[in-house]
Amino acid sequence: MFSGDALEAIEHFPENVNVAVATALATTGVENTKVSIRSIPGLKSNKHKIALSGETVKVEVIIETTPSKDNPKSSTLAAYSVIGLLKNLVTPITF
Repeated sequence: MFSGDALEAIEHFPENVNVAVATALATTGVENTKVSIRSIPGLKSNKHKIALSGETVKVEVIIETTPSKDNPKSSTLAAYSVIGLLKNLVTPITF
């Protein structure tokens, strides 16, 4: 188990912190983000729990994905995220 700040997590587990880093970049930055990584033998999915808290609100989001059949180190959701990003990059901004 690892528990520390996002910068330490990036240094020690660069292949496993993409969700944590994306969350940090979208919120208060990597220097203000805490990360916990747990490895559970036999677990058949990847689970991400994102907890945000402020003075007036607390938010918890849980994302659970199964590994891709073609690439067990990733999930099918990751591929869809890349496709969505590429579509957004080439689509003009609309209101």
